[in-house]
Amino acid sequence: MRRAQILASCTLSTLLLASAAQISQSDVRKRVLALHLDSLVGRVPTYYSPGAHERAASLQRAVDEEITFFISSLHMQPNLTLAVLSECGASETQGSP
Repeated sequence: MRRAQILASCTLSTLLLASAAQISQSDVRKRVLALHLDSLVGRVPTYYSPGAHERAASLQRAVDEEITFFISSLHMQPNLTLAVLSECGASETQGSP
């Protein structure tokens, strides 16, 4: 149950970010890419602000486990991109489209 709660929370956070800023998730992803951050490859592409590599890797592993849970339990594979941003980076992904 904990895994489902974590993934639901991550998904909800992403939706709230996009909703609060009145922009689409696609626009949020474009804005994250425009920051030219370092990234980790994997089933869940993960972008991270300077100094956040360890946290990004840890979160990427956790989300990957959640995807495995979704696939085995719900027979669906969510398409996610993870961004671990500093406060400055997060503010740059929000705002007017």
